[in-house]
Amino acid sequence: MKKLIPFILFALVLGSCSQSSNQQEGIVALKKADVNNLTEILLIPNTSEDEISNKNAEELEDMAKEKDGAYYHFPREEYKNLKIGSKIKVNWDGSQSSSDPPLRTAEKITVVSD
Repeated sequence: MKKLIPFILFALVLGSCSQSSNQQEGIVALKKADVNNLTEILLIPNTSEDEISNKNAEELEDMAKEKDGAYYHFPREEYKNLKIGSKIKVNWDGSQSSSDPPLRTAEKITVVSD
């Protein structure tokens, strides 16, 4: 029994670490309204507002692919308050489309800086 306790503790720690993986922080690079009656943003992590300026949608998607970015869809009320270039943190439900960049459903959005 004493040999089993460290294994159980390790499994609990490992399990709790995986739950935090459904969070992403980055820059709002693109906003799309009314895509299949949803609102979407393209979030690119590890980038700055300067890096996304003067880029078209295709270039932003390429950048998102390179940096593991994703599209997120969420309620229209929150969409109106987000600005391109804002740094946000998104908690998402864990499921995503197979597209590249993937499409995820945002559960919570926190603005880190405008």
